[in-house]
Amino acid sequence: MLGLTLLILIVIWLALSVGAGAIAYRLTRRRWAQAVVTLLLLWFPFWDVIVGVRTFDHYKSLAGVRIDRRVNVDGYFDSTITTSEDGVSRLRWSRYEYLEVQERQSDPIDHPLTPTPGYYQFRLVPQGSRECVAFEAMPQAARIRKTNGLDGLCVVVTSSDKPVKSVQVRFRQDFLLRGVEIRFSRRSGLHASS
Repeated sequence: MLGLTLLILIVIWLALSVGAGAIAYRLTRRRWAQAVVTLLLLWFPFWDVIVGVRTFDHYKSLAGVRIDRRVNVDGYFDSTITTSEDGVSRLRWSRYEYLEVQERQSDPIDHPLTPTPGYYQFRLVPQGSRECVAFEAMPQAARIRKTNGLDGLCVVVTSSDKPVKSVQVRFRQDFLLRGVEIRFSRRSGLHASS
């Protein structure tokens, strides 16, 4: 039914275009006036095709992943992480030595690693080292270790008022951040993108 309606509308539009061209010929007695009016009216429903194709080509040239400059880093700031547990889990399976996150909630029971809002840096170090004393003293240490698969490791947390690194995850394709590339942007410094 939709196809039939569309066909009827096309026939009506063609008839109106040819009729308007005939009226233009009667008024001016010139064939070129008839052709111009008919072609303009036939072209009218498709006037945005040229603009659309040029816009599509422009955005197609901007699409995709761009790496402006590759750098090697030991860690990065990830603004997409919402909880400290996500940060520890992501760090456990990544190739980086540390990860910085921003804690927006302040709940020492649900988020024992990040009890107050602010920026935190997570590092994993071997269990038994001097840096593990604070982590081992936490009542939730065993649960965090078991939940995140930290056999033989502990989490060292450092807090600050602002992010320390200018390297930040910009785009991610998968959860574990494999194949993350670092890119440099003039506006906001270094960014990691996948």
